[in-house]
Amino acid sequence: MAKNWWQRKEKAGYFWLNLTINLVNLLPRFLLKISIFFVTLIYFLISKDERVNLREFYTQIAKFSNKKHDNFIKENYKIYRNFYEFGIAICDKIAVWKDKIKYSDLDIVNIDTLNSELRSGLRGSILLVSHYGNIEIARALSNSFSKLTIVILAYKSNSSNFMEMINKISKNKLKILFIDTLDFSTIIELEKIVESGGHIGIMGDRVALANDKNIKLDFLGKSCCFPMGAYLIAGILKTRINLLWCERIGNKYKVELETISRTDENPDGVVNLGKDKISNTTKLMQLYINSLQKRVIKNPQLWFNFYDYWNQDVKTKI
Repeated sequence: MAKNWWQRKEKAGYFWLNLTINLVNLLPRFLLKISIFFVTLIYFLISKDERVNLREFYTQIAKFSNKKHDNFIKENYKIYRNFYEFGIAICDKIAVWKDKIKYSDLDIVNIDTLNSELRSGLRGSILLVSHYGNIEIARALSNSFSKLTIVILAYKSNSSNFMEMINKISKNKLKILFIDTLDFSTIIELEKIVESGGHIGIMGDRVALANDKNIKLDFLGKSCCFPMGAYLIAGILKTRINLLWCERIGNKYKVELETISRTDENPDGVVNLGKDKISNTTKLMQLYINSLQKRVIKNPQLWFNFYDYWNQDVKTKI
C-alpha cells in the first residue's frame, strides 16, 4: 500500500480520459450522473485501501468535532460519497473547459475583495489551493471575474495525462510549470510571472517530494505533514499569499478568496511576510490548515485525498 501521494500512479490513462470526455460531451446531465454513480460504485467496492484511508478521515472529523461514530451503513455511505463527488468533479473539470459550465454557475463570495486583491496591474501573488472541492472551476472561469493569469506548479509524473488532455479540448490553454526541484532557474521564472501580474497556484495539502521542506502540524486534532514550499517561495519572491477555494454546493460553485499574508503593514489576522519569515511560516501554514479544516468538517464529501493522510513517510523540519 502506497503511503505517500506521489507513489500512487495517475489512474486516468488516455483511454479513460477520452471516454470521460465523450460522455461529458454526449450525455445530458442526469444520464451522466447515473453513469458516474455506477462507475464510482465499482471503484468504491474494489478500492480497499482508499476506503480504509477515508474511514480514518471521518474518524478524525468525529473525534475533532466531538461527534459519535456512525454505524457501518452510514459510515460507508459517507465514504462512497467521496468517490461519487470525485467522479462528479472530474466530469466538471472537463465540462468547464468545454464551456458547459458558465460564469452564471458561480456563487462568488465578496466579489469586490476578490477583484481588488487580484486585479490586473497589481503584482501577482501565491494562490494556495487544495484537493478539496474543485478549484479547476475557478481557474477555468477566472477570466470571467478577474481577468486572472494563473500558472500552476505541478509534478509532471502525477498529473501530466489529465493536463495534456485538457489542453487538447480547451480554447484557453492551461498555464503549467512542471517542477521536480526548486532551483535558481525556476525561481527566475516564477519572479517573471509575479512581476507581470500573474498568480502562482500551488497545492498546499500535498507534502513536498523527497526533501525535508515539510512541517508537522495538527489537522483535525492529529499531527500531520504539510509542505512549506508555497510559503518559502512567497518569502523569496516577496509577494503575498491568498487562499482560493471552490466548492460545489448544490448546483452552484462557491468561490472564495482569503488573504493570509502581505508584504506591508496589515490588519489583524493577516501575517506580514516581510518580518521574521521563518517563524511566520508556521503561522501562515496554520491559517491555511484552519481554513481547510473548517471546510472539510462542513462538506467532508468534497475531500479528494484518498491516501493515508496522517501517516506519510516523509522528511520534516519539525
